[in-house]
Amino acid sequence: MGFSQAKLLLHLTKVSLKKYERYHEMVENYLEGEAENISMIFESMEEETEKRSSFIPRKFKDAVDDLSEELNEISVIFMGHFRNSLLVQITSFIEFELKKICNNHSEFSNSKYKISDLAGMSDLEKCKKYLVKSCNVDFNYLNGEWEFIKTAYKVRNKVIHHSGTVTKKETEDDLVKLIEQRFIIIIKGKDGEESTLRLTKRLNSKLIDVAISFFTKLLSEELGISWHK
Repeated sequence: MGFSQAKLLLHLTKVSLKKYERYHEMVENYLEGEAENISMIFESMEEETEKRSSFIPRKFKDAVDDLSEELNEISVIFMGHFRNSLLVQITSFIEFELKKICNNHSEFSNSKYKISDLAGMSDLEKCKKYLVKSCNVDFNYLNGEWEFIKTAYKVRNKVIHHSGTVTKKETEDDLVKLIEQRFIIIIKGKDGEESTLRLTKRLNSKLIDVAISFFTKLLSEELGISWHK
């Protein structure tokens, strides 16, 4: 594998990430539009309710309640499911591409070991270890992107394995930056110890941008140079 193949891998990776970006924008815009339409009708009916304070037909009340439920369904439940699902897809794609890069390099360089030979770590960390030890990749140069990817991966694990439930300690440690920058919102539980995280549209958008930057640096500068040699 030479420099041209590193460029090809980068091109294909960018194409896939851009598809995620368009998909993200399309679905977000659709759901936001639906929520906005329902919200306008709901507000209009609420104004009508205030005017009819002396007598409000039962059917009218039911219609207002139905709209409220539908608005919550779209803006909270549907958006939440979509954002969680897309986060899982993007993080899985990043991990898959990293493993493919490492395996391709291993085959090209006749490395003594593959990432599958590395034990005791997540696949993400195995890839990093392989890239550092076998490819001399400088992760100080990639640190900003790598740290964001790792944090997004932690959110992904919380979504998959804990239905988005997080502890108070986690919100104060691992996730604090995402909370401060409004990438996620924390819905506090009644006991104050466990809460539920909710993704905003900014997280997946940012993750796609970070992934493009990460793979560009990795393939066109770090690995592109080493493979060319």
